[in-house]
Amino acid sequence: MALQTEKKPISEKDIEVEASQVSSDADQITYSSKMESDIESDQITNSETAAENIVKPEKQLPASITLGQGETLRTVALDLFGSKEFWVYIYQENMQSVINPNVIPVGTKLLLPDVEKYDINANDPHSIAKAKEKGARIINGL
Repeated sequence: MALQTEKKPISEKDIEVEASQVSSDADQITYSSKMESDIESDQITNSETAAENIVKPEKQLPASITLGQGETLRTVALDLFGSKEFWVYIYQENMQSVINPNVIPVGTKLLLPDVEKYDINANDPHSIAKAKEKGARIINGL
């Protein structure tokens, strides 16, 4: 059984409808492409923003340092930990080899304290105050 289709003559109205449909399809394709472009642009922007918001780890500290000319426990603490008050923790880690924290020979190898163990955080006023108090007790005991 063959399907029979009825052929109608095409009128000008049919051609206008067909042309407007093509125009509408073109607009839709253009709109769709713009949306895809906007989405890709947003994804790039979001990726860049996400990359900026990644918490960067603190600088990796060595396990020890050698005291250089003109360096003190305070200058080392300021340079490595962001506050001179944290000198006390460097001293505590090296009490067996450093008798007086105010007099340390150049070339002395110093172990560095674990930041987490001593709660060393230059952005926390409580952490700095705690170190300052501990340092005052050590200096007064000399």
